[in-house]
Amino acid sequence: MKPNLIAKIPPAVWSAKTWLQKQSPDQNGALPAGWKRDFLLLVDGWAKDADANTAFSQSVLPLPFHGMSGYPYRTDEHFPNDPEHAQYVSDYLTRPALRLIRPLAPPTE
Repeated sequence: MKPNLIAKIPPAVWSAKTWLQKQSPDQNGALPAGWKRDFLLLVDGWAKDADANTAFSQSVLPLPFHGMSGYPYRTDEHFPNDPEHAQYVSDYLTRPALRLIRPLAPPTE
């Protein structure tokens, strides 16, 4: 049995309690009796804490990117502004944000 070692998962912005479910048919065939499969998820990205004491904890923005000097990044740096990154933002930043911490005062008009 030759295993399928790499399955491509599209880029995503995940939040707490986001889950991944394998929905495609098993391409590796049936397992012998008593065997089970394990899966490894290789992630290339950043984890943002939703703790109120963490910089930008209540938003996915500003988005981190490879090559930034640190996070939050300097004012002279910005998320790449090219067609590929613009398409990423358009395709994957589509969920409404949850407000995890209520404001201390009512909104002013």
